[in-house]
Amino acid sequence: MRIFWLKALTSGLFYLPLSIKNGLCRLVAKPISRKKMAAALTQLNYALPDLSDVKKQAIVEQSTRLSLKNLLGFCHLKRYQYQVEQPDLVQEILDNQGGGIIVCPHMGVYDGVTWWLNQQGKKAVTIFGAGSSGDRPDENAMISQAAKLAGVPYLLRKQNLMLELAQRIKQGEWVVLHMDMRTEGVPVRWFGQATQLSATPFFLAHKLECPIYFHYALSEGMTQRLHFSRFALHQTDDLGRNIAQDAQQLADMMQQAISAHPEQWIWLYRRFK
Repeated sequence: MRIFWLKALTSGLFYLPLSIKNGLCRLVAKPISRKKMAAALTQLNYALPDLSDVKKQAIVEQSTRLSLKNLLGFCHLKRYQYQVEQPDLVQEILDNQGGGIIVCPHMGVYDGVTWWLNQQGKKAVTIFGAGSSGDRPDENAMISQAAKLAGVPYLLRKQNLMLELAQRIKQGEWVVLHMDMRTEGVPVRWFGQATQLSATPFFLAHKLECPIYFHYALSEGMTQRLHFSRFALHQTDDLGRNIAQDAQQLADMMQQAISAHPEQWIWLYRRFK
C-alpha cells in the first residue's frame, strides 16, 4: 500500500504545470543553497580553487536553481527544444545498426538524451537506482513511476545488471550511464581528489567491441544543447590497465565539461568524501 501511495504522489507531482514547478524552484532554491552552502563550497574549493568566494557562492546559487529545474524538467521532456552541437557524431549513433554506450555527468535536464534518442528511433535505456547499491525501494518506486510517465526506458541497478546491459547492447540498444556519482570501482583522480569510477562501461565496451561516446547537455531556458564526443578506448594486451586508463580519461573529460560550465553541475551533492 505504501508503494501505491508513493506512485500516486509521484503522478500528481508529475502532472503539475511547468509554470508551477518553475515557481517552486524559485521559491525553494535560495533556502536550499543557503542551507547547503558550506558543503557546496567545499566541493568548489577542490574543483575551482582560484575563483573568488563571491563567484563560488554565485555558482552555488545558480547551480541549485538549475539542478532543481533540470530535475523537475524530467516531467516535461517533450516541451524542450533539443539542439545537437555535433550532428555528424550523432548521425554516427543513429546510423549504427548495433548497440553502444553513452557515458555522461548529470548536466542538463535529467535523461533528456535518453528520451531524445528514442524519439529519433534509436533504442536507448538509462540506469536508475537510489542508494549506493540501488536498494531504496521507496525512492526507486517514485523514480520508476516518473520514468514510465515520461516515456524514458530504464533499468534499475541490481545484481546481474552487467549481464542484462550486455544483452541489451547485443540487441542493438544504447545504454546511458551517468558516471559522476559516488561508487565503488576504478581509482581515479578527479578535480585533484582521489575517488573511483565504475568500470562497467569500459569493461562492456572492450568485451563487446561496441562504440562508446561521451555526452553532456547544457540547459538554456527551454533549450537543451546536446554535446557529444567520441571516446577512444585504450588498447593494450592488459585489460585491467586499459580500463584504469579509460576511467581516468573519462574523469578528465567530465572535469573539463564541468569546469567550463560550473553552474550546470550539482555542487550540493557531496561527491568528495
